[in-house]
Amino acid sequence: MNGSRREFLHAAGAGLGVTLLDRTISPDDDLESTFKEIRKNILEMINEERDVEKVPPVELDDFATDVATKHAVDMVTNEFISHWGTDGLKPYHRYSGAGGTHATEENVSAVDGTWSMKAKDLKLDTAYLHVRLYQEKPPYDGHRRTILRPQHTHVGIGLALQSLRLRMVELFVAKYVEVQPIKREAKLGAQLSFSGKIMRRDYSLHHVEVYYEPLPTPVRLYKNKPGIYTIVVWINGSITGRAFPVTAVCIKAQ
Repeated sequence: MNGSRREFLHAAGAGLGVTLLDRTISPDDDLESTFKEIRKNILEMINEERDVEKVPPVELDDFATDVATKHAVDMVTNEFISHWGTDGLKPYHRYSGAGGTHATEENVSAVDGTWSMKAKDLKLDTAYLHVRLYQEKPPYDGHRRTILRPQHTHVGIGLALQSLRLRMVELFVAKYVEVQPIKREAKLGAQLSFSGKIMRRDYSLHHVEVYYEPLPTPVRLYKNKPGIYTIVVWINGSITGRAFPVTAVCIKAQ
């Protein structure tokens, strides 16, 4: 971690909701407890930023955090950063494959060579990772727009640390539809039933679409071959004034 980054965070801390931990990680300390405090801090930063833009706050979601953490571990273990995992799966594939049904958007960020293993320094590093995304400028501001998307209701924050390599995943979730249980794997040519209900009265169904992707292998596949079908429900509501996706249910056909 370079000096300019740390100086920036010390200067910006009060305005960005960055509060420092005073303790260090000892052999008797639980790293996960430090991560828990870091997640709380990042959530506070996200909601302060959303408040500035006059959009509703998001809640921390344990399920999304578990999914995000597994991807963070994959990235830190294999020394890379990407929305694609080493298994070739995309963010919504991972979330749906774990049992999720909601639409998601993912931010990932990384530091190779953290300042130290002290908890307060890890908190500064993760704050920097988030601030770097939030401060993006158009037209290269996709991560910032993900943070501020008004339809998002929850977020999972995944963290992983290994050999001074740090990875952070912010998995934003839009929870508006309750989907009935559905198989996530099926035989080619099978027929499946998809149903659910919109959980809020001020929203209405816009349309439902199903799109196909080949399985994440180097083999060229299309439709009558093994692949992933994703069911996306779009709804209308007052929060954005236009339709937005609220499910991403992936079914692997092979």
